[in-house]
Amino acid sequence: MELARAATRGRLTVEQTLADRPSMALALKVVLSSGPAAVLALLAPLGGRRAVAMSAAALFTFTLLVGIGTPLYGAVLFHLPLIDHFRVPNRILLFAVFAVAILSALGLDALGAQPVRRVLPAIVLLATAVAFRAGGAMDAWTGAILAAPILLSLLPAGRLRAAGAWVLLGLVVAGRFAQRGNTVMIPEHNPDSFFDPPAVVGFLRQHVGAERVLLIPDWSHRFPMTDKVGSIFGFATVQDYEPLAPRAYHDLLAPLDDVNVDAPLFWGRFYPGPDHPGWRLLDRLAVRWVVAASGRGWRPRAQHYPLVYDDGSFQVYENPRALPRASLVPLAEVVADEDEARARVHAPDFDPRARVVVDRPLQWGTSEEREGVAPSAAVERITADEVVVRVSTPRPAILVLADLYWPGWRARVDGRERPIARANVLLRAVAVEAGVHLVEFRYAPWSVRIGAATSATTALVLVV
Repeated sequence: MELARAATRGRLTVEQTLADRPSMALALKVVLSSGPAAVLALLAPLGGRRAVAMSAAALFTFTLLVGIGTPLYGAVLFHLPLIDHFRVPNRILLFAVFAVAILSALGLDALGAQPVRRVLPAIVLLATAVAFRAGGAMDAWTGAILAAPILLSLLPAGRLRAAGAWVLLGLVVAGRFAQRGNTVMIPEHNPDSFFDPPAVVGFLRQHVGAERVLLIPDWSHRFPMTDKVGSIFGFATVQDYEPLAPRAYHDLLAPLDDVNVDAPLFWGRFYPGPDHPGWRLLDRLAVRWVVAASGRGWRPRAQHYPLVYDDGSFQVYENPRALPRASLVPLAEVVADEDEARARVHAPDFDPRARVVVDRPLQWGTSEEREGVAPSAAVERITADEVVVRVSTPRPAILVLADLYWPGWRARVDGRERPIARANVLLRAVAVEAGVHLVEFRYAPWSVRIGAATSATTALVLVV
């Protein structure tokens, strides 16, 4: 919600929030995939002024689908009230589909009102579109439904054609509801045991801690170990199925694009092999555990990923190269430009244990050192909106938290406010002096505070 709000109120650009842009190809796909409906829609102007409004709506929608290549997209997305609810391209498609459907109906009426010899070319074109669509992976039922408008257009206008149209509509609806739905995750269609956590979940809950898990699923037996396994069973993962993934996340993990199953989009579903070069980046995101389904054949070399669990269905491997969720780094390199910072952290010689790239200078209250203090950073508590880290360091250092940098997060060191720097393009960093400290990260954006105050005021007014 915060991502969508920030995106539609100008604090983020479209490029930063969408992993891929809407395109002309998407707009054309809507028209071409509808086949006969598109042909009928082209005949709608024969019906007169009734088609003007829907034609304008269709033109407006398809212009939006072209995306940020047109000035209209940005102007509408950022300034037209309520349009931000349709910022995702597949939501904009709702307008396109509705407009094409109405125009198709108007075109069908116009087709029936014309002498046959005048509309014969249109009928031939419509039949060609039906044949083109039916020639693909389409059954006889669908082909018959698509061919029916041609027969209706040949009937005389009046009750007979209206009755035929209602029959056709009824057949389409009946055919849709006759299709088997997705009942995999519906309790009524599965025994209770289907939703029980597998044995591997118990192992993960005992050992994962604050570090993250990467899942290599078996697509033929996905449930209950899905891409949402972290949300379902309560441990941290580096994957998810989330269309609102920030573009900065995609850009940082660009070396994993060849194992991204949603490419060119980026929804967080990537499955690298044990020798994939993208593991250098996953190491920095505290990915210490790999859960591989037996059917996937994920077979690493033992010295790189020791096998720590095997129940026949899943194997768990430990990644000893992974950095912890919270770590101390001695040196900071200030790089304000995001592209330059990304190139720096992608460089083969970059060592995240020795240096962190930050977007602003860090300041320490004192440069004194403490003898007899062993360096450590232990996560004591972690929730969706709070992370508490106990830090011990003999000299001034930078605490790097391998969590997403985002506006609204605030940090306190021993109860005092401390600015958060953007670390290694995507993460959070805070300066800490020598000694033992309690560092608290809390998510408290102004939007939440304003919303809470508004709700409290409204409740008070209602009570009074």
